[in-house]
Amino acid sequence: MDLNPIRATLAETIESSDHTSVQARITAERQRNRPPSVRVEPIRKRGDSFLSPVPLDEAEAAPGANRSVSMARCSDKGFLPMTTPDYFELLDWTARQSREQPAGRTPADVPPVLERVGLSASSWTELVSSFGQLFHDVAGRPEAIESLRGHRTGKRFRVRPRLRTLLSTGDA
Repeated sequence: MDLNPIRATLAETIESSDHTSVQARITAERQRNRPPSVRVEPIRKRGDSFLSPVPLDEAEAAPGANRSVSMARCSDKGFLPMTTPDYFELLDWTARQSREQPAGRTPADVPPVLERVGLSASSWTELVSSFGQLFHDVAGRPEAIESLRGHRTGKRFRVRPRLRTLLSTGDA
């Protein structure tokens, strides 16, 4: 996970957290924003080409994967309804909370990106810190999880009550 090196105090910032997808995304973003004469390698060989894009247009995105045309990754569909810079901002903010805040304390300064996706700061920090307990086999909104069935068993996936509360109300 992108924040583990920060939580373990192996890195001070998300861009210095070695061997994480966020570091690959930031490096590639910086490379794309450089003038062509300063670029170190061709843009087609960028280090994040194996990662799915961040932005997800929920209005147009059909459920399930969108198979990659290049075959460099599993899906060409995004995974969050926000821009890549907003994703970086949210990861940075989350990393700061996990390092600076005592457990159970929610900071007063909620980033605008959380407001746009309809989550409170306390909901987001609980989703991040308890991800493994809240999502077991599948991650997503409760209605999306409930519509899926396991390939082997054919049974529906269960939604934990706490997850339903966090995502339906946006608050703890």
